[in-house]
Amino acid sequence: MTSHPRLVPAPTSLITEACDLLAYGLAKNCTDSRALHQALTQVQGDYAGLSLLPVPLPLLQQLQQVLLLLCIRAGGECAPGENVVRFARGADRVRAIVDGDAQGRGAPAPHATRDTRLA
Repeated sequence: MTSHPRLVPAPTSLITEACDLLAYGLAKNCTDSRALHQALTQVQGDYAGLSLLPVPLPLLQQLQQVLLLLCIRAGGECAPGENVVRFARGADRVRAIVDGDAQGRGAPAPHATRDTRLA
């Protein structure tokens, strides 16, 4: 029997933003960014028009890690500002979805809903 990864509903807007952020990694020749960008673009194409996309849990976990790594890299290359914050916010949003799934409720964990406008 073949095991399939758990699919987690993720907002289309989050996946679109993630693909935009991964473009930075593509420009920096980050192979993880390339693989993730291709996988997420495939999911978007397969489920075009839906507000929630079924994304494999391992892919979301990898996305969170790569966004954090790109945040660190951008922080070293760019002046502090919105570009760096976008990576952190994206990683936080992904973590909220992963945490919510892990809790079995499908809702963001309370710690992931903090106000980040001042970050």
